[in-house]
Amino acid sequence: MYRVEYDEAIFTVSGERGRSAPEGQFGGQPGTRFQCIVRRADGSEEHTVAAKGGQTVVYRGDRVTVQPAGSGGYGDPHRREQARVDADVADGYISAEAAVQLYGQADEPARSHRRMSTNEAMMSQSLPLGGVCVVEIGHSLAAPYAGMILGSLVAEVRSSRSKARRTATMRATGAPPFVDGAAALFHVVNHGKKSIAMSLPNPDEANALRELIARRADVVLQNLKAGGTEKYGLGGEQMLRMKPSLVYCNLGAFGMAGPLRDKPGYDPLVQALSGLMSFFGQPGEPLSRIPVAVNDMGTGLWAAHRHARRALLRRQATGAGEVVSVSLYETAISWAGIQIADYLASGTLPGRWGSRTAAIVPHQAFKCSDGTIIVAAGNDRLFRRLCDVLAIPALADDARFVTNGVRVSNRVELIHLLHVEFRKQGTAHWLDALDRAGIPCGPIQTIDQVVEHEQTKVLYLLRTTDDGAATVVRCADFVPAARGPRIPASRRS
Repeated sequence: MYRVEYDEAIFTVSGERGRSAPEGQFGGQPGTRFQCIVRRADGSEEHTVAAKGGQTVVYRGDRVTVQPAGSGGYGDPHRREQARVDADVADGYISAEAAVQLYGQADEPARSHRRMSTNEAMMSQSLPLGGVCVVEIGHSLAAPYAGMILGSLVAEVRSSRSKARRTATMRATGAPPFVDGAAALFHVVNHGKKSIAMSLPNPDEANALRELIARRADVVLQNLKAGGTEKYGLGGEQMLRMKPSLVYCNLGAFGMAGPLRDKPGYDPLVQALSGLMSFFGQPGEPLSRIPVAVNDMGTGLWAAHRHARRALLRRQATGAGEVVSVSLYETAISWAGIQIADYLASGTLPGRWGSRTAAIVPHQAFKCSDGTIIVAAGNDRLFRRLCDVLAIPALADDARFVTNGVRVSNRVELIHLLHVEFRKQGTAHWLDALDRAGIPCGPIQTIDQVVEHEQTKVLYLLRTTDDGAATVVRCADFVPAARGPRIPASRRS
């Protein structure tokens, strides 16, 4: 028996080599015979049609016909998506309420439901996960960031959000400025997705989401608080019983086991509990967090590229889905891996080094007469070149500084001597001299300088969202950067 689903119609086919044709059609290989049963959304049986290989069963409204393969009909790719949804509602295959839950309001901006262009469709087929459908049950950053990454590799990402939270989330996900009624961060992680507003405590709407996952989804991403999906019948094991081929990815705060498994958590809390904050910042200053959501974003990265993609590859071999999990805490511990290894080897807690590094000297920021630059003389050869550039070549042969090991031990004396020299000239002078000597260096830029930098432009790192409402950083993907358009300065202001 073969089973394929499209919207609220279900095709059940018997035959050795039946196969599905696009959108509302079912076809068989030459030499096979099959039977197609079309049911309405309420489960009542409507039509039974017998056909053979080389023919296609096409349903539209109350009519189910057998046509030569490839003849179009309801599955004609030129029919607009909204027209298909309207036809389903009119013909009783799906209720108007369910259509709104699954596809959004008909008068929503076209960007939420627009059909892929021919170019986009061709591109989706060339991407590593082209044709995969992802359903994201997420909030804040981790799951939406994972969905954004997969969205750069797949044809479709559907983002499910609580009706009660949707407006607040659109405004509160990040601070001002707001763009097109939503915070800039909301545009960053949600551009290109299809949005579904649902109230999961409503059994009908939770069931509609389950049905959407069972029909369409290859991957589910979720980062609700512990137990948040299970109580609505949307947990990983629950959904795998419903759809055994599903890849279901949990993105939690502290993992699926242990004393903190049920504790809610955001990035700053995880930075604190993981020890990251204990060695961040300047010595003697109040403790501070890394001002980037490294654990949210890192967890989204692992979820998309490591867990979801690997599970999809395993599914290709076995046909079976699975539940995979990753957490902010695990991500944070991985970022601290070097410091943890150093502590276990030496028994010494990591210090707070600011722009410096513990094991290499000089490797830090230096104040010049008109600004600050970063210099990384990472070995003895580069240190000697640095001394030549600063016109203090004898320093390279000083017994206190001749090797990196002794430079680390005499850090304070050396850095004081270097600061004295750097303050004699401006940043442009030193950057030019250091570049000519082959010493890694660079200015400490502000965000406005980064946006306008030629390197940013050459790599096409900024792009406008499909609706033209916001400018965001292009997600690193497998599409050659040179294909993207430059972002006009007017869109970056």
